[in-house]
Amino acid sequence: MGICRASLRPRTRRRDASARRIVCALTLLAPLATPRTTGAQEAVAPLALDDCIRIALKQNERLASAGYSVGAAQARRREVGTARLPNANLRAGASYAPIAGLDPALTEGGEYVALLDVDQKLYDRTLRLDRRQADFEILQAQQEHARAAVDLRLDVRLAYLDLFDAQRRRAIADQSIRDLESYLGNVRALASAGEVPKTDVMKVEIQLQSEAVQRDDVAAAVQAGRVHLLEAMGLPLDGTIAIEDTFDLPPPPPGLDAAANPEIQQAELGLRVSELGVQTARAGRQPVLAFDGSFGAWTSRSQLLETDAPDVGGYIAGVSLEMPVWNWGATSARIQQRTAELNASRAEYRLLQRRLDAEYRDDRVRYEVARGKLSRLEENLHRALEQYGLIVSQYAGGGSSSLEVLDAHRSLLEVAVQRQETRTEVGRLQAEMLHLTGVEP
Repeated sequence: MGICRASLRPRTRRRDASARRIVCALTLLAPLATPRTTGAQEAVAPLALDDCIRIALKQNERLASAGYSVGAAQARRREVGTARLPNANLRAGASYAPIAGLDPALTEGGEYVALLDVDQKLYDRTLRLDRRQADFEILQAQQEHARAAVDLRLDVRLAYLDLFDAQRRRAIADQSIRDLESYLGNVRALASAGEVPKTDVMKVEIQLQSEAVQRDDVAAAVQAGRVHLLEAMGLPLDGTIAIEDTFDLPPPPPGLDAAANPEIQQAELGLRVSELGVQTARAGRQPVLAFDGSFGAWTSRSQLLETDAPDVGGYIAGVSLEMPVWNWGATSARIQQRTAELNASRAEYRLLQRRLDAEYRDDRVRYEVARGKLSRLEENLHRALEQYGLIVSQYAGGGSSSLEVLDAHRSLLEVAVQRQETRTEVGRLQAEMLHLTGVEP
C-alpha cells in the first residue's frame, strides 16, 4: 500500500494542477464581453452607435435623394404661385398672299403683326386649390425626408447590433476554443502518463474541430455585419470599422403613440391631399373669368399699299368668361374617381393604424418574454459554470469521464450562445419599438 501511495501521489498532484488551470480558464468564459481585435482593427478608433448614426446622416445617399425631392416640391410651389400673376408673351409674324389669288377681301394680301399679349386670370378656383396642393406636397416631401432619417437611424442601429452580436459570438467561440485547447493539453499530458485512455484525447480533438468550424461561420458573420454597417453608414464597403463593446438603448414606452409615428404622419398628409383632390375635381364646374389684352402693331399688306397714313399701332383689351356646360359626364366621373380615392385613403389609414398598433403590441409581448428568458439564461449560465468546474475537478480526481467534461462544456457553450442571442433579440425589439413610437434616444 505504501508503494501504491507513493506512486499515486505525483499523478494526483498533476491532475489537481491541471484542474486548477482549467477552472481558472472558466472564469474568463463567464463575462464573454470583449471580443479580441486584430492588428488592423486596433489601429481604428472604435465608434459608438451615436457616432455611426451621425456619419450615416451625412454620408448616406438616401437622405440626399429625399432632400432633392423637397427642393423639387418647393420649385413646384413657386411654379403654381405664378399662375395667378399676369403673363406676357411677344407675338410677331408676317404673311403674304397674291392679290390675284384668293379673295383679297379676305386675305388683304397678307398681314404683319408684332404684339405683346397679356392675360390675367381674374377668377379661377382651381388656382387656389393648386397652391394648397403644392403646399401639401412640400409637407409630404419634408415628412418623407424626416421619415427617411428615422428609417436610416433604425437601419444603422440594427446593423450596429448585428455586428455587435457577431463579435460577441466570435468572442464566445474564441474563449471556448482556448478552454478546449488548454483542456486538450492537460488530457494529452494525463494520457502520456497513462492516467486516462487515449480515446479521451480523440474526443477532445473532435470537439475542438467542430467548434473551429462553428467559429469560421461566426467569423463570416462578423465580416458580413461589418459590410452591412458600412453600407448603412454610406461608407466604402471595403473600408475598416471598429465598434465599441457596449450597446444600450432606453426602454420602450408601454404603448404606441400614433401621433408620433412617422408612417402615420405621412399617411395623414396623404389623406389631406386626397380630400383636396375631391375639391379640385368639383372646382371643374366653376366658371373662369380672365382678362386678355394685346398692344403693338397689326396691319395688312393691302392697307399699307392703299392707305396714305395707315394706322398700324394700338391695343385691344377684353374680358372672357368660360363656363362648362356639357362634357358628357367627364367632370362627374372625375369627381367620382377622386371620391373613391379618398375613401380608399381613409380605409388604408385606418388599416395602417391597426397594423402598427398590432405590430407594437406583438413586439411588446416578445420583448417582455425575451427579457424573462434572458434573466433565466443568466441563472443557467452561472449553474453551467459551476457544473463545468465541478466536473473538471472530478475528472482530475478520477471521479468523472472525459465525455462528461465535454458534455458539460457543450452545455456551457450553448447557454452562453443562447444568452447572447437573447440579448440581441431584446436589443432589436427595443430598436423597432422605439422606431414605431418615433422616439429618438
